[in-house]
Parts: sequence; C-alpha cells; structure tokens
Amino acid sequence: MALTYRHPLENGVVNQKHFLTRQPSFLDNYITEEKNVFWSSTFFVVDADRVRRRWQLASLVCQDNFLTVVPSMQLLVALAQLYATDDSTHEAAQVIQQFKNRLNHWASTLPCDASQGTTIPRLCQQQECPPLIVELPTKAGISDKLHQVDLAGGRETERVVYRFAPPDTLDPNRLSFIIKKSARHVLAAGADVYQRIVLIGGTHQDTRDNHPVPIRIKDVDGIYIVANAIDTLFNADQGAIDKAIRLLEELVKDVEILRSGDLSAENRQALFKQYIGNYFALSYFYLLRDNGAKAFHTA
Repeated sequence: MALTYRHPLENGVVNQKHFLTRQPSFLDNYITEEKNVFWSSTFFVVDADRVRRRWQLASLVCQDNFLTVVPSMQLLVALAQLYATDDSTHEAAQVIQQFKNRLNHWASTLPCDASQGTTIPRLCQQQECPPLIVELPTKAGISDKLHQVDLAGGRETERVVYRFAPPDTLDPNRLSFIIKKSARHVLAAGADVYQRIVLIGGTHQDTRDNHPVPIRIKDVDGIYIVANAIDTLFNADQGAIDKAIRLLEELVKDVEILRSGDLSAENRQALFKQYIGNYFALSYFYLLRDNGAKAFHTA
C-alpha cells in the first residue's frame, strides 16, 4: 500500500534537508500490523523537466523521534513476485516481513539527526552499519540473474530504465507489456492474474498523476513509471553497468595514451576509428548513471 511521505514544514517552508515524515492515512485504523499488507511508497526523484528518472530503493523516515526504513513499492513488488510460489504468497510475505524487521531493528536505534545523513548510503559513510543487503533470486520466466542490492554501500538512487509505455496511437494488434483494465471491467468479468504483477492506481486525468517519460511524446499515467522501475529491478543489472564503466574507462584511457604517442595522423585516425564505438558505449553508460557531464565529454 502506497503512503505519502514528505519533508517537514518549518515556518511554512519545506525542509529538504530533514528526514521524510509519514502522513496520516484513513487506513491506519484498519491496518495496524504489517503481515500481508505492507506500507510503502514510490520515492521517485522528480527532475527539473518533470521526468522521473531515479528513485530510492529504501528511504529513511523519522517516526516518533527515531528512524525507520521504508522500502520502495518497486522493491517490495519485486520481492513478492520472486518469492511467491504458484499457489501461495506466504513465503513472499515472510521474506518481506523479515527484511523490514531487520532494517528497522537497526534503524530504530538511531535518532532523527539529519547531520548524520538523511539517506542510508550517506549515513553508512559516516558510521559503521550492518550488512543491509537484499537478494533478488532468479525465477523462471521472471528474472534469469541473481541480483544482490546493497542498500548501505550502493547509490542513493537507482536509475529507471524505460522500456515500455502506452503507444501514442492505439493499435489493437500491437502487443503490450501491460494489460490495462478498468475496475468496472474486473468486477464484472474478472481478470487472469496468474503469475502476473497487479498494480492498482488511478488513470483518470482528474487524478493529475500524469508525467512525461523519455520514450513517449505524451504524458503517461504514474502507474507506467512504477511498472518500468519494477522491470528495471528484474532486468537491469546495475552492478554490471558499474563494472562496464570501469572496464571502458580503462580501455579509453589506454587508447588516449596511444593516440597521444608518436603516431602518424593516419594511424591515429585509424586507431580512433577502431575504438570509437567504445567511446559512445561509455557515454551511454554515464547517462544511465546520471553523469551528463562525463557523457557529453566522452561523446
């Protein structure tokens, strides 16, 4: 269940340097203990052009003057999908509950002191933290790679790799990653949800949950952004991207050393032509890591 978490107001001004705080919900009286339903949020970072390119895997939230860790909806959905069996979600719920308990057993000992860092990676740079690793296992038809996500030693945000969005012009013959059904249709005719991820969200224009994405001209419903972020966790090996950057940086460095050596203009041009693809590949990976300056310089 998605909740709203906001930075606190101080003298009528939002304090972006403080921890997020949890906003009350009408469901608080009904969900008093997290067993099969878990509180979460999307934790997207909104850029100046309104595009949501990054999100926090888990956020620190100040609650009752102590810290708590709230995993992102995308991370919890990935865990639920990967640990659920064909006939039960019991194991998935247990994994999520144990994961949240482990994080909050650590976080609850820490005060809401913003000077120590307001994100898990920043906080763990200033003090020793226990291993805060979540494992995303392989599962046939879902993910063919084992992913280990390091919340403490990783980045503050993860990149959303956009792969799909509703077409600008509807085509009934075109296959879609997402099957969109109205609540009325589901109540009347049901829906086949076997081995599917079900995301429930508003898609009416009056919800104002419409946002631009890099792969479509028109804005899309927010639920599509959540779906792309979940897909990223399944398919984009972020550790492999970092490794590729390191290897390509070494290669480009060696090529530049050779080009600056005692070579004829013809040989220098031939060398650059041979390896130019690696320069563009490195530039692309820099963009995936939100490093536009290095991407522009390399390209």
